[in-house]
Amino acid sequence: MLRSARAVGVITLVSRVTGLLRDAVRAHFLGTGAVADAFVLALQVPNLLRRLVGEGAVQSGVVPVLARVVHEEGREAMRALTERLYTLWTLALLAVTLAGIVLSGALLGQALEGLSDWSPEKARLTVELNRWLFIYLFFIGLSALGQGVLNSFKVFALPAATPLLFNLCFIAAGLLFPLFFANTEETAAWAFTAGVLVGGLLQFAVLVPSLWKRGVRFRPRWRRADGDGHRGVREVFRLLLPATVGAGVYQINVMVSVFIASTVMGGAVSSLNHSGRVVEVILGVYVFALSTVSLTTLSQKAGAGDLDGYRDTASEVLRLVLFITVPSAIGLLVLRRPIVEVLFASGRFDDTSVELTVEALECHAPGLVFVGVSRVLVSMFHAFKDTRTPMRVAVLNLVLNAVLCVLLSRTALRHAGVALASTLSVVVQAVALWWIFQRRRALIDMRGVAVSVGRALVAASVMGLACRAGLELLPADAGRLGLGAFVAIEVAGGAAIYFAVARLLRAPEVGVLLGRRRS
Repeated sequence: MLRSARAVGVITLVSRVTGLLRDAVRAHFLGTGAVADAFVLALQVPNLLRRLVGEGAVQSGVVPVLARVVHEEGREAMRALTERLYTLWTLALLAVTLAGIVLSGALLGQALEGLSDWSPEKARLTVELNRWLFIYLFFIGLSALGQGVLNSFKVFALPAATPLLFNLCFIAAGLLFPLFFANTEETAAWAFTAGVLVGGLLQFAVLVPSLWKRGVRFRPRWRRADGDGHRGVREVFRLLLPATVGAGVYQINVMVSVFIASTVMGGAVSSLNHSGRVVEVILGVYVFALSTVSLTTLSQKAGAGDLDGYRDTASEVLRLVLFITVPSAIGLLVLRRPIVEVLFASGRFDDTSVELTVEALECHAPGLVFVGVSRVLVSMFHAFKDTRTPMRVAVLNLVLNAVLCVLLSRTALRHAGVALASTLSVVVQAVALWWIFQRRRALIDMRGVAVSVGRALVAASVMGLACRAGLELLPADAGRLGLGAFVAIEVAGGAAIYFAVARLLRAPEVGVLLGRRRS
């Protein structure tokens, strides 16, 4: 499991780095102005649905069921079930996509009507972009199901690499459009829209050969030869529907935050988006890798009744996630300004844009730890085919986030209050999931996790002080290239200090992460 997680982590690291380049290109051509807000909001609705089904929900519904079918009926039955799933899933995606294209104008236009910072021209552009961007949902939905099927075959690297194609298409669209079109913000937004659609198509197309190799044929199939064609399908969708809410609560909160932020001030939407992207780099590189790979292992152990093995695996995954996210959150807080400047400060992303994004990142960064823990805990529930509990906690989380967004955005924090609301609500989510899981099953080694967190906090505090002292050495006129070199040295030096202190404290996670596991 850890070998697979490391492989997925490396691939995801490359993907997240290109994701940052993608955001840097977008920031260069759009900044945080009206067109930037319009593009971000237009992409939010299909992107929200994509993340709900693409980052956890489909895998949570597909992996446990396919694991059962393979164990009880064999691989041929699993392939037949996959084809039935693709038949129904394609029809469902077509319906949702067409509904989004048809209804987005009326619903989104009405939602934006009357907002003081949203002019009629800005609303028109938002609606037009949103209609086209809904097509992306169809392709990425097909890709999400393919990723779940391949994960069931214990194929993790290729599905993890598909976002790289999306990022490259987006970057290429941004870099090529000035060569053929007028260099305006609105033209850039349409170029990025074309990049999104091409990237979505490629994300599915690259999975087709691997699925075909494993016997999956994309032919319409409704029932099995014995007439019982819907048992496995019903089981998948029974798990999938509540998992869509449970696994995607973080993204639903992002969407709620975006709409509330759009009422606060100009530039709030795009600056919050850039801040969230920085946080997601760390979540994607390690937390996403561990939660994705561990779901398959935890599902197998839960299905086999191996509770001791489940306890060991779940506790180790939690310790590793905390060991990575605690120093990452502290590092982001200390280096938030130079990180934002080196990543985005270019073109139309001016000093005002930098300041807005830094303020948002200051409130987003602490939530990184609790988002990571929540994702792992959701996978732990799903391994027992319990998708309803995370869904119920998600409903509480959504209500709390919306209330806090409204209250805190009306204070002096403004858009940063929206980021703080997201952090506070995910803290409540993580605590609630942890308490419920431990109360019902008591399968987390509480003492081991507490000791691990203590070591991580001590080592991360030393690292943070060292990085803070290093900031005093930064020249005022370093330039972007010099600033980039400085940030790279700070990050590498901070990581070295953190691992060195953790090693002195005899943290076993150091050996696990470096591939030297000891008994």
